Amino acid sequence: MNNLPRIPDPEKRAGSVARMREICAAFDEQIVVLEKLSNRIEAENQKNPFYIYCQNRKQQYTESQQQGQLSDILPAASGRGIPTSRLGIPGSSPLI
Repeated sequence: MNNLPRIPDPEKRAGSVARMREICAAFDEQIVVLEKLSNRIEAENQKNPFYIYCQNRKQQYTESQQQGQLSDILPAASGRGIPTSRLGIPGSSPLI
């Protein structure tokens, strides 16, 4: 009994290669769709007031790290969290 793998005939190999190319093309199409969706979501996030607020805080924190000043950036220890009024949501209460 021979346990060595057998190389398929050229017709079967050609068929397998063609199917694999079709699958790769389908995956490539789906990747393009997902990239477009990701770009749309990122663009919507850029307009979100909370996202903008977080980005500003991140920038302030980074700048304070460079200058060695954290007291201006960190919120007071009141436990109230981020005030939503600073997020541009009128008449809202704190998040936490």
